[in-house]
Amino acid sequence: MGILNFSDKRGKMQKEAFINFLKETFPDKHPELIKSFESYFNWIIEENRKINLISRQTDPEDIWTQHFLDSLLSVKHVNYSGKAILDFGTGGGLPGIPLAIAYPNASVTLLDSRKKKDSGTQIGCKCFTPDKLLFSGHKNRRGTGQAVSHIRYNSLPIGQDTS
Repeated sequence: MGILNFSDKRGKMQKEAFINFLKETFPDKHPELIKSFESYFNWIIEENRKINLISRQTDPEDIWTQHFLDSLLSVKHVNYSGKAILDFGTGGGLPGIPLAIAYPNASVTLLDSRKKKDSGTQIGCKCFTPDKLLFSGHKNRRGTGQAVSHIRYNSLPIGQDTS
């Protein structure tokens, strides 16, 4: 009889809970969503080693429920399809990127005041929703000395006029 590693079992349970949520909530597209979220998971783990996008005290397996699932729980009550979404203080792109993955026809705007997080999140956005990246920038807010990062996603291809 082998030794049961509680951490491994708990991690599988976290991911399985998230996958079950996707299957229940998005029955027609859960396989493609699972692949996207697995890629996002791998990216956020790697990027978080360089830039503190999420708390480094977070057990990586908890990302499935504490970040991804939490980012999507509101979809049980709100249909974001075709809607405009503002993620203020996005950090590692949460909940904006999960919502953009789940609702490819939504317009998602990510805002953060930290340039280093903006740079990391831009890379992630290009990995997960490259055809939806319309604008990214970093501008100082007048008179405050603080900067605001702005990344916008839309269902329109890059370069298409949005007016």
